[in-house]
Amino acid sequence: VEDIPTSERNPLHSSKGRIGVLSFSARLLLASLIMVACSAPLIANLLSLASQSGSTSGANDSLTIPIIALTIICLIGICYGFWISVISAVKRLHDLDLSGWLFLLSSTFLLILLMSS
Repeated sequence: VEDIPTSERNPLHSSKGRIGVLSFSARLLLASLIMVACSAPLIANLLSLASQSGSTSGANDSLTIPIIALTIICLIGICYGFWISVISAVKRLHDLDLSGWLFLLSSTFLLILLMSS
């Protein structure tokens, strides 16, 4: 057995390998926290824009660039949290001796069910 550091043995961004239940739960918690932390400012920005939509003052123009930048950063964070959850699900399926493609198949089936109702 080679002496491989833990960070290289089971990286957060790779779908290769297996993870146990505790590690899977921790990763899903991390992904959820990232998505919630990024969603809160995004929702606050959308609410502030909706409340200011009636006014046509020039002061809103100076805030446009920071709001757009914050929105882009929040969307990147949400995508990153989603990526962590997908990778974690694939690794957990590998741990159960199932193919990672099963996640895509089940997600597609669930999406079809949600769209049909």
